[in-house]
Amino acid sequence: MTNVSRPEPDLLDATMEYVVGDRRWTHTFVSRRRTDDRFAELLREAGLTMEGFLGGDRRWVRAVPA
Repeated sequence: MTNVSRPEPDLLDATMEYVVGDRRWTHTFVSRRRTDDRFAELLREAGLTMEGFLGGDRRWVRAVPA
């Protein structure tokens, strides 16, 4: 991860660099931390509901149509 900054306390701006063999690419992203309640609210606003997590670490969510 490169170019990491925190423009706000709950905001992360960073670039991921991936290298596989002789191939290299980057992915720049901005991520905002959300409480569980706020995240559920945002999903509802988008017409989605959380069905569960994709792993035991709660980093990836499975969201499906409500």
